[in-house]
This record gives sequence, C-alpha cells and structure tokens, in this order.
Amino acid sequence: MEPLRFALLGLGAGGVYALIALGVVLVYRGSGVLNFAQGAIGMTGAFMFYDLQSSAGWPLAAAAIAAAMFSAALGIAIHLLVMRRLRDSSGLAALIATLAVWLFLRGIAGELWGFDARLPDRILPSSRVSLLNTSVGADRLTVDGSDRVAAVCTLSESASDIGRGKGARIKRLHRNKCLGAVVRAVQNDAGTRIERID
Repeated sequence: MEPLRFALLGLGAGGVYALIALGVVLVYRGSGVLNFAQGAIGMTGAFMFYDLQSSAGWPLAAAAIAAAMFSAALGIAIHLLVMRRLRDSSGLAALIATLAVWLFLRGIAGELWGFDARLPDRILPSSRVSLLNTSVGADRLTVDGSDRVAAVCTLSESASDIGRGKGARIKRLHRNKCLGAVVRAVQNDAGTRIERID
C-alpha cells in the first residue's frame, strides 16, 4: 500500500516533470538538439510570475499571461540570436550552446532574484482529498489534471490524424502550407530541420 500512497502524493510533481519531458522531446524531434536551456527558460518565467504577482501586486491571470508571453519571447530570442546561427554547425556545438544559454540565464536570475528559495502565494486550492485511504492535496490533483489535459492536447494531433486532415483545427493548420509541413515533419520525424522548410 505504501508505493500506491507515494505514487498518489507524487502526482503533482510527476505531472510537471512529464510535461517538461514532453517539451524536451518535441523540441528535440523538431530541431535535433537536446535543449538543456528549457528548464532555465521555465525558471525565468516562474521568477517573472513571482515578481509580478507577489511583489508588483498584479492579478493572477495577468501575471500568468505576462510570464508566459515573456517566456515565449525569451525562447524566440534564444532561437533567433543563438540557435539559428548554429543550424549548419555540428550537433555538439548546438548542444554546448544550450548549456551556455542555461548558465547565462541561471546567472542572470541569480543576480536579479538571488539564490534563496522563495515561496509564492498559494494559487491552487489547499484542501485535502481522501483517495484510496490516502490524503492527497487538491493542489496536486489540479496540477496533475491540468498537465494531463495539456499533454493530451499536444499529443492528440498524431501523425495519422494530421495525414487524414481530421478535425477543424488540423484543417486550418493545413491551409497554412509552411506550418503544416513543419508539423508533419516533426510528427513523422522526417529528419528535416524546421529552419530548412520553406
């Protein structure tokens, strides 16, 4: 019974790790580069959210949207300023570049926010739910559920669905030929780098 209890208690953290792993795999399949900077981009967005919500007093939704937009802009900037310049270099050079970006972002975060742990205000429910004779926090179930929804949304457009053009979202995706080709290349792992699809 103990393994089941610990599995239930680890739902929240496990869901977050699974979602991060899904992002790493999608980036790798699309670019052929194992992106070690992905965690640092997420960390920078989390610190931005913390600052906007806890220190600046922004509402939760506005702080979350701003932090997500900041993380997306940071990812785009890293792609344009670092990774795109290395597209014709070896995979090892690109891998080392992601490590350099990781160290750079970690150093910037340390200078801006320090290296001490911070606890943001609680944004998820703090109640407890009894599940299989184990008390599990509702926050862990909420995080696990939202991670599962995000993973299903990401993985639902499988290669067979895209190939057959099922669903309105996929049909709209195919209308934009460049984006459709990129998604098919990633889904089918055709070995084509995204930057080289015109």
